[in-house]
Amino acid sequence: MVDTEILELERAEYTKRDKELDFIASQNLCSEDILNACGSIAQMKYAEGFPGKRYYAGCEIVDEIEKRCEEELLKLFNAQAQYNACVQPANGSSANLIAYRALLEKGACILAPSTNMGGHISHGHPLSTVAQFYDVVTYGLTDDGYIDYDEMERLAIKEMPSMIIVGMSNYSRFIDYARVREIADKCDALVMADIAHISGLIATGYHPSPVGYADIITSTTHKILRGPRSAFILYMKEYDKEVKRAVIPGCFGGPDEAKILAKLLCFKEAQSINYNLYCQQVLANAKAMVEAFKIHGIPVLSGGTDNHSFCLDLTGFPCSGRELANALASVGLITNCNSIPNDPRSFFETSGLRMGTPSVTTRGLDDNDCFSIASSIANYLNALKDGETRKADALLDLIGIKVKYFTRNHPLQNIYPNKYEKLFE
Repeated sequence: MVDTEILELERAEYTKRDKELDFIASQNLCSEDILNACGSIAQMKYAEGFPGKRYYAGCEIVDEIEKRCEEELLKLFNAQAQYNACVQPANGSSANLIAYRALLEKGACILAPSTNMGGHISHGHPLSTVAQFYDVVTYGLTDDGYIDYDEMERLAIKEMPSMIIVGMSNYSRFIDYARVREIADKCDALVMADIAHISGLIATGYHPSPVGYADIITSTTHKILRGPRSAFILYMKEYDKEVKRAVIPGCFGGPDEAKILAKLLCFKEAQSINYNLYCQQVLANAKAMVEAFKIHGIPVLSGGTDNHSFCLDLTGFPCSGRELANALASVGLITNCNSIPNDPRSFFETSGLRMGTPSVTTRGLDDNDCFSIASSIANYLNALKDGETRKADALLDLIGIKVKYFTRNHPLQNIYPNKYEKLFE
């Protein structure tokens, strides 16, 4: 039976995405094989527990799926010697909650990146569950937009945290994991590295790795790693009992074994030459966009990028981050507004626009394409700043023309040649 309502909604989403260019740093397009794995028969198997120790019978095959997934994950990050893997978390926030539950006592002090400075809400936003159960102290960035390791060290010695978290949602520079480990050792703290945004770059050697420095590593799989919407944890082997208890009964019930099957494929794909070349292009595309914005006088936080993302500073412009994101979305270019350090605008409006290149790179755009798009956005912003409304409107239309050109030349059909044929029969 084909439900026409469901078919219509799926067709609408596919058509919308096909006509848009997605510059959201945390989104990507996984392979057709990964999409198929997400909807596989493994979806219907209840498997509370872990391979070899399940609460339900009949788990022999999903045990094998999960064990192989763990093995591929450890191999991907060259972490077999010191770490174990958990591939059951459903998303990055739940992976982080499991890490806290496993390694911290209630009320323990956490030294975490401030959400105002680029940290994720699951690192201890004042309204988050994390802040309800733990004493969260935050560090920030230097005036030039880099992690303030000196402030981190000063606060660590003063507060004596049980854990130091490193890794941000809006940060475009390399992270010095060795320095963080050195700081943590001065106050006998654990180190948690949240690599959700940069996991693929770490796996391919384009970003320093926390392996060997962090006690526990968390990540999503759907950002630059280009897998299903899910997550994983790597942790020092000595914490195996604590992590497993934090998963079940601590935070989880039955894992999604279809997503675990899809993650197995994701980790295999990420070890290929094609994926390595993809990461090279992601970096080239991001750097080209930053160069274009700088040429046109549009400030970029920290002055550049070492990874897949960057954030525009709109404090000197008449539009907020939200207004700019909405304007670009109206012509099919998708971004997200983001707070910046010492933001004069509200958390809802923001003075930042975050952009990233993983999805458009998967789509097939190169650095010349990305330079062209960034130049058009920059010209639009400068027209707004100069009060030239009619010119700005024309430039926004030009961005829309470029979106149509690139999406026509790089259709989703190239990525999904078979998956969505049924939508248009």
